[in-house]
Amino acid sequence: MNNDTIGIKLVDKTISAKGIKIVRNLTGSSISEIKAKVQNDNMLYECDSVDDDGLNLIIKIYEELYKAGISCTVFEMGSESKIEYLYNLRQTYEEISEESERYCFSDDEDE
Repeated sequence: MNNDTIGIKLVDKTISAKGIKIVRNLTGSSISEIKAKVQNDNMLYECDSVDDDGLNLIIKIYEELYKAGISCTVFEMGSESKIEYLYNLRQTYEEISEESERYCFSDDEDE
């Protein structure tokens, strides 16, 4: 993981069938790929910190695993973080997007 990425991995080095199903359905990773990532203490999923879709996917993976009682940890810029950071990051991106749209539309109206 480099300093410009966010990611998620499990706390334990084992994963239940239910956990595999959740991760597989959300990421499309194979069962063996998921098991290997967990056993090697690698990220289940990671992406650039500016990737909205990836950010939303990490949040979704976290929420689904949490609901299933599976402990996981999120990482940002190479360090362990809290899910609240990702929620705040998503909110910031949404606000920037809304501002950009308002700015673009106001420019169109001025012409």
